[in-house]
Amino acid sequence: MKLSALKYIIAISLIPTIAFAQLVKKDSTAERNYFNDDGTMRIAITTQSQRPGSGGGNNALDGPEVMAEGGIQDLLRSMNATVRMSDAVLSEREQTEYGNWRKMGYANGRLADNVMQNEADGYFTVGFLASCPSSLGMLGGLQQSLTSTDTSAV
Repeated sequence: MKLSALKYIIAISLIPTIAFAQLVKKDSTAERNYFNDDGTMRIAITTQSQRPGSGGGNNALDGPEVMAEGGIQDLLRSMNATVRMSDAVLSEREQTEYGNWRKMGYANGRLADNVMQNEADGYFTVGFLASCPSSLGMLGGLQQSLTSTDTSAV
């Protein structure tokens, strides 16, 4: 697959996400929203490369980084969006832990922290994730970012 085709696919896949963010755009009285004063959007791209495995070998994938570095940042900036990056990276101690699912849990915790910080800073998070279980980190971060005890909105 050519790089230009990959950029096109990523751009097309982000259109519903950005449209959704426009729908949930909060008014100026809300304490948090995803837009600057001039109406441009704040987007945080976060990656999580850890995946569960069946044992042995490296269970981190390059896919999320390839997607994040594949031109999507330039595309969003050309749309006047403010873009920042974050990675859910394991600490040295966490990397030495035994068990891929344990490492996956640590990585999801890091991802949740990143998403929670993005929400606190008013950035809409787009996650490039290595596997489906990573979505728990995204949801956990959104849930932790709520100021009320009602977590049913996540």
